[in-house]
Amino acid sequence: MEDLTDRKYDMLKVMTLDEAIEKEKRYAEIKERQAEEPRRLFVDDDREKEYRAVIAKEDAEARKRAEWLEELKSYRASVFSGDMTQKMLKEEYCKAVDDFAESVKNLIADSSVIRFKDIDEIAEQLKVGGENDRAGTESN
Repeated sequence: MEDLTDRKYDMLKVMTLDEAIEKEKRYAEIKERQAEEPRRLFVDDDREKEYRAVIAKEDAEARKRAEWLEELKSYRASVFSGDMTQKMLKEEYCKAVDDFAESVKNLIADSSVIRFKDIDEIAEQLKVGGENDRAGTESN
């Protein structure tokens, strides 16, 4: 009974990402050793092959889980290090510049006179997300 309680506790234990990765890797190593173990566990060849196949599958699954956890760890590191945030900011900045250029081109095409006020209005619209693109310029 004590063993079962300990096992339930282990299942509920909150692990760090590194601990979870290491646990999956250890589990995969154990399964790999079991699959390659030289002594036979079953007299029947078919049962032995089936057992080895199940163990090999569990090994592969544990390695895949460890790989996914490594990927998650890498993703978290890039997000929290600011690399991804900087990339997203740069993309948004470039989009805003492109939107501004497109709005000015449309303004030029629609009228022969461009006022500084029109450009300022476009810039203000872009600052709030461009929800009403050219709303202020169409009435002029």
